[in-house]
Amino acid sequence: MQIATVNKTQLTIGGVFLLIGVLYYMLYRPPEQVLFIDALQLPSLFDPENREIFGVLHNSLPSFIHGFSFTLLMCALLPSQKKRSYFLVGIFWVVVNVAFELLQLTPAGLVSTGSGNWNRFPAVIRDYIGYGVFDYLDVTLILLGCMAAFGIAVLTMRRESNEN
Repeated sequence: MQIATVNKTQLTIGGVFLLIGVLYYMLYRPPEQVLFIDALQLPSLFDPENREIFGVLHNSLPSFIHGFSFTLLMCALLPSQKKRSYFLVGIFWVVVNVAFELLQLTPAGLVSTGSGNWNRFPAVIRDYIGYGVFDYLDVTLILLGCMAAFGIAVLTMRRESNEN
């Protein structure tokens, strides 16, 4: 892929939101719940007093940020800047994120013990599924994040491209 084919505006917006997501986890989640904080040796800025600053959205904001940033980042890297391609990328991230959300309906004890086929999954995925909590608000914010990214992608589309 050539740099000229990357949509720098989409890449920048998606990257900024990804960094906002990282900062959100550093500030509002206990470090033992966030794999990348330990893996990347990032400082934890978590303060339990700030945990409820976003009210009912507190636990679901990362769902929006993830859907938004990853959709936009993938759109930025597409060689073909078309609305149809953007739409398919958005659908892809909705499916991936909602699938992980639905997997959280699996009984925690079954997943955490690694019994049956669950032992084929890496521990980090088993922990996410086993200790995560399914929430319809997460699903809603995943959809909204991917839809918002689609809208931004269309608005920032390189105009010399075919808009199909």
